[in-house]
Amino acid sequence: MKKNIIVLAALLSTAPTYLTSYTISAIFVDVEVIFQTNPMRASKYVGKIDSLRYLAEVGNLPNQEDLFKQLKPVKALSTQVTHNKGLAMPLILSDWLVAAQSSSKINATIEKYVNSKDISNIEKKVLLAIVSMMLTPNDLADTQSVSSKVENLLSALHRHGYTLFLIGNWANIGALKKNFSHIFKLFKGTYVSGDLHLLKPAAEFYSKVLELSGFGPDQSIWIETEQKFTSKMQQLGLNTILCHHSQHEDIIKGLQKYGIRI
Repeated sequence: MKKNIIVLAALLSTAPTYLTSYTISAIFVDVEVIFQTNPMRASKYVGKIDSLRYLAEVGNLPNQEDLFKQLKPVKALSTQVTHNKGLAMPLILSDWLVAAQSSSKINATIEKYVNSKDISNIEKKVLLAIVSMMLTPNDLADTQSVSSKVENLLSALHRHGYTLFLIGNWANIGALKKNFSHIFKLFKGTYVSGDLHLLKPAAEFYSKVLELSGFGPDQSIWIETEQKFTSKMQQLGLNTILCHHSQHEDIIKGLQKYGIRI
C-alpha cells in the first residue's frame, strides 16, 4: 500500500501547481452523486407509526445523526475513519463498508449493544430497523433513487467519449447494479470500499483506483459530495468537483472549469 502512495506522490510532484489547460479523459463519480436515499422508500423499513412514536419520544424523526451518535461507542476492528453528509461515521460502520466483518456479525454486535443501552424501547426498535436495512444490500438498494439530471449528464459525457468510473464508500455494489443496470452501462468500472477494503478519503484509496483504472491524476476529474473529501484530495493534487444533490449546476460549472463542455 505504501508503494501506491509513493507512486501517486511521484506522479503528482511532476504536475504544475496551476494548470492552464486540461486533457481530461477519465471522470470518477462518487456513488452518492448519483444515488440518493428516497425517504418514502426508506420509511417502509421503519414504519410510519414507529417513526411517529420515535418523534414523540425523542423530539425528532429518526435521522442519521441519531444513528451515528448511538453507534459511536460500539467496538470495531477498523481504524479507518470516514464521513457521510459531514458526520463522522462510527467505526463499526467502517467495518461494514470495508467488509472487515460479515454484515450478520456486525448486525449482531450492534443489536447486542443497542439492547444494552438505557434508551426507550421505541428508540431501540427504530435504530435496529435502520441498521438492518443498511446492512441488507437488496433493502438498501431498494431505498435509492437516481437524479434524472445527473443521469442525463452522465449519458452526455459518455456519448462525448469520456471514460466514466463509479467510486465510493459502498459495501456491496451488486444490488445497485441489479436495480439500476441502465446506469451501470455508462461506467467502464466500479471501485468501491467493499471491494478495495479501503475508505475515502485515505490516500491509498485514490492511489489504488488510479492504479486499477490505468489513468493518471492529470487525466482525471473526481466528482464528490463531501467537502472533507475534496479538501484531502486537493492536498493530494487531484482534480475535484464538489457538488450537492440540490445544486446540479455545480457539476456543470466544475466541468467547464476543466474545459469540458456538455
